Amino acid sequence: DKRRNPRLRRSDITVTDEAAVKRATKAAMLGNAMEWYDFGIYSYLASTLGKVFFPSGNDTAQLLSSFATF
Repeated sequence: DKRRNPRLRRSDITVTDEAAVKRATKAAMLGNAMEWYDFGIYSYLASTLGKVFFPSGNDTAQLLSSFATF
C-alpha cells in the first residue's frame, strides 16, 4: 500500500554528525545506568524504609507503601 508506506527520497534522509550521535549515546547510557542504580538501591532498602516511615503492624502494607511512594 503506497499511501501507508511511501518510498523514501534522497531529500528525506538527514545526515547526522557522528560525534553528536556518540555523545547522545553515552549520555543515554549514563542516564540509564544511574536510573537502574537508583532503582536497585531503593529496592534493596524498601523493607527497611517501610519499617522506619510507615505504621507498624503489617509488613506487607509497609513494603507496598514504600514501593508506592517511590
